[in-house]
Amino acid sequence: MIELTQLSGKKFTLNCDLIETMENIPETKGLLTNGQYYIVRESREEITRRVVAYKRRIFRNEPVRRKPEAPHPAVGAAKVP
Repeated sequence: MIELTQLSGKKFTLNCDLIETMENIPETKGLLTNGQYYIVRESREEITRRVVAYKRRIFRNEPVRRKPEAPHPAVGAAKVP
């Protein structure tokens, strides 16, 4: 999802996986796969940068950091006579 700005100044979030084409006319017109289009203030190049940054965040290959688990109370517990 990327944030874009309509010509009126209103911001909205767009699912960038739906973008089919972008063209400068001189505003930027984005055609979506469902046939809808948006005219926005951001340039085609800026939209491309935002999509790439979003995809990098999604597909970043970082290990999952987990907290060490506490031992189960029964494990290692001393038996009371």
